[in-house]
Amino acid sequence: MNPILSAVLRRFWTILVLLVIADLVIVLWILNGTLRFNRDNRQLAHAIQNLRTPSPTTEKAALLQKENERLKSDLKMIPGLISKKQEVETEIADQQPRNIEVLNTQSNRIQRAIEQNKKELRELSDWIRNSQEMEKRKKAEARLLEKGLPGSQTPEEIQEEYNQLGTTLQQAGLALKEQFDLRQQWIKSDQSDQTRTAFQPRRIEAYRVLESAMNQLGQDRALYEEIPVLGEVEDPAHTLVLRSIVPDLHGISATVYLDGSVVFSQNKR
Repeated sequence: MNPILSAVLRRFWTILVLLVIADLVIVLWILNGTLRFNRDNRQLAHAIQNLRTPSPTTEKAALLQKENERLKSDLKMIPGLISKKQEVETEIADQQPRNIEVLNTQSNRIQRAIEQNKKELRELSDWIRNSQEMEKRKKAEARLLEKGLPGSQTPEEIQEEYNQLGTTLQQAGLALKEQFDLRQQWIKSDQSDQTRTAFQPRRIEAYRVLESAMNQLGQDRALYEEIPVLGEVEDPAHTLVLRSIVPDLHGISATVYLDGSVVFSQNKR
């Protein structure tokens, strides 16, 4: 080969190799710079994230600080609250005697009103009872006037009349006793529907017997009044259930007791 051409070729390849090596160095430098840039960017992003998101320790410290400020605010209010409490206690203490006096006055007024109402009710009850008794007495006296003076009856006939009257009044007294016994048994019972059903026929029968006996008196029924029996009875033989309102034309009054006994007594008219 021509020596000159050979020298040129060697120089060419040397320059080419140097250029390739230079290109490689530049590429490696650029790559290294890029890697460092990316790493720095990641560290910067991480630092920014840490700034945006507080750590648990930071949150707890903030909460404690907030609670501390609230407690300080509450502590500042305590003296004012104590002062207000003392003012209220003083006001209550000042008003207590006055309130007690007002309550006592109102209580006395209410008590007087209650007593007055009780008195008026008693007076009204007495007036009603007296009016009813006067009405019964008027009817009884009117019945005696209707019957007129006693006829020419023999003592035997008069006695027979009282015997029949005694039998009728005795039936009425026993019927009243049956009604009283039924009431007492009902009060002491369980008062169930079954018990009520069992009692009903006895009630009806006692009422029927009483009405039958009183109807036998006819218009003379106006001469007698029934006496209600309340509460427990210790001695039926001394418990009044029926009596004459006024003495009859012979001056005789009849008294009927809970055991069915009948007593005729002479009265002065």
